[in-house]
Amino acid sequence: MWNDNETALDLINISHYVSSVVELVNDSTLLPLTVGVFGDWGNGKSSLLKMVKVELDKQDKTLCLYFNGWLFEDYDDAKAALIGTILDEIEKNPTLGAKAKKMVKGLRERV
Repeated sequence: MWNDNETALDLINISHYVSSVVELVNDSTLLPLTVGVFGDWGNGKSSLLKMVKVELDKQDKTLCLYFNGWLFEDYDDAKAALIGTILDEIEKNPTLGAKAKKMVKGLRERV
């Protein structure tokens, strides 16, 4: 029986998909961009996303965050939780200027 936990190690030979997603995200000519990851249970979707995050975190130009929507499946306002998570990650960014921090604070008060 295989372990169902996602991993940042490429145990299922999907590094070519990881490289492709990272390349897409880094191509500013494609903005705005939406990437869909589809597959059956256990096919490595979460591992793929974790590996992409590891690669993007090595760069300073992309803020990448993880939001587990399953934790909010029965939550009345999952959108507020998602926006709150995004604002949390933006606030943690050390390159964020004072004006941006003030804007994030204002947004947080509305959520």
